[in-house]
Amino acid sequence: MRKEWIVIGSGGHASVIVEAIWMNGNPVMKGYTAKHKECHEGMWEGLPLIGNDSVIDKFQTDSVLLANGVGSLGLADDTRRRIYSEWSDKGYQFPVIVHPTAIVSPGSSLAEGVQVLVGSVVQTGARIEENSIINTKSIVEHHCRIGAHTHVAPGAVLCGNVQVGSGVHIGAGAIIKQGLHIGDQAVVGAGAVVIRDVPAHRTVIGVPAKEVR
Repeated sequence: MRKEWIVIGSGGHASVIVEAIWMNGNPVMKGYTAKHKECHEGMWEGLPLIGNDSVIDKFQTDSVLLANGVGSLGLADDTRRRIYSEWSDKGYQFPVIVHPTAIVSPGSSLAEGVQVLVGSVVQTGARIEENSIINTKSIVEHHCRIGAHTHVAPGAVLCGNVQVGSGVHIGAGAIIKQGLHIGDQAVVGAGAVVIRDVPAHRTVIGVPAKEVR
């Protein structure tokens, strides 16, 4: 018996995830969840709103597959991490989602809940930990390591052997030089060019990237 998908969330990122799931074959979709009934931004024809997130508890852990449809804009909102942790701790599965236009090396490693979206590239030896997003047309080069709950935003480029901690936000179009370390919960601003290590909990912006407080 095929498991049914439930998408958690109803916004823009959820729309992208629903499309990626549909484009990967012929999935069985149970529906999506939203905090409020009036949250209809992410409605799709034929995919019903089944309730708020608590409705998931009604399904056996081995009968459904969950997709985290909540995106990440930085560190101000920890919703995405909290959703993944809450439901995975209960035994629910968040399968890897790879858009069919993405290129993922068979020599790379993707942990549970990782999402690799339209036109992205993940090269050999790369390791991406759970619940991270490799967003549209971003590039993760060879032997990079991306920590859990990290968002590599659209168009970002990580050159070879970049080591990224957990809970990091790498902004759209940022470029990170090869061999650098980005600490836990750091923020790399959109369009930044990073040529030095970034300590944990720091924010860098600009070209070349400099720390802001």
